[in-house]
Amino acid sequence: MSLSLAKSTWSAFEVFLSAQLNAITTQLLRAIDGTGGGTYNPSSVLAIGGSQGLRIEGTGGAARLKYNSRNVTRGMPNTARAINATWTLADDPHYWTHDDTTAADRLNWHLVGLPHGATLNTVTVRVTGTGTKPTTMPTARVYSVAHIGGTTSPLAAAVTDPSANDAAWQLDHTITTSSIGHVVDSTLYSYFVYVTGSNGSSGVTKVTGVEVTCAVTDQSEYNP
Repeated sequence: MSLSLAKSTWSAFEVFLSAQLNAITTQLLRAIDGTGGGTYNPSSVLAIGGSQGLRIEGTGGAARLKYNSRNVTRGMPNTARAINATWTLADDPHYWTHDDTTAADRLNWHLVGLPHGATLNTVTVRVTGTGTKPTTMPTARVYSVAHIGGTTSPLAAAVTDPSANDAAWQLDHTITTSSIGHVVDSTLYSYFVYVTGSNGSSGVTKVTGVEVTCAVTDQSEYNP
């Protein structure tokens, strides 16, 4: 803050002009209140310089830079694990494929790096099919895994591939679990989405990626 009409030093018995007092009053009212807080709308960039920068102190959630809640989507790394041998990993292009036409076996795709304290809202599985639309369509379901005991718990109902016909099945499409509303606790749980393959089709199920949307309210590695 610059006090443009105020002096840095004053002499004894010097006249203090009303314009100077008004300037000081006006500009002090623009200062950040470090005790009571407030809402500020700077008209230009607020830059923090110097050799020390800005440090946020406190403990727990208070030790993070806060945001208004916003949805942030991140692609998950391909950390999937095939529970059954009917799922195989293609090298290039890089995707998982299920080509057993008689068994809807399972693939577990781990949801890595979810921000502690954020709300997990949506998990999207990207799928492409070949051949005819299966009799039994692929499904996806999101789970938590307790670090103590390893118990798995579903966070939402299973969602079935929505493809209505062969053409839709053969396009890149999604199986989306929405409105999950689970508050992530990375100190006690890990998370994954399991995907079942299809059966009753002449073709195969390809899973090419997984995306996660969380509502975040502070800065983290997930939401830098």
